[in-house]
Amino acid sequence: MHRAFTGDVDTVAAIALAAASNSPEITHDLPQTLIDTLENQTYGKDYLIELDQKLMSLKATQINS
Repeated sequence: MHRAFTGDVDTVAAIALAAASNSPEITHDLPQTLIDTLENQTYGKDYLIELDQKLMSLKATQINS
């Protein structure tokens, strides 16, 4: 039986990618051009960099507790 993904697939994908990004088994090999050309509006490149720093700080705090 074939089951189609339905519902909030983009949210599930975002969670999966976030989890994978912290896995040592995942190669961090995004092409530099993809990073360099990322838009920088309200929720663009700078926002993502800041969010990443906050999340990694939170992760480090939890590990050291």
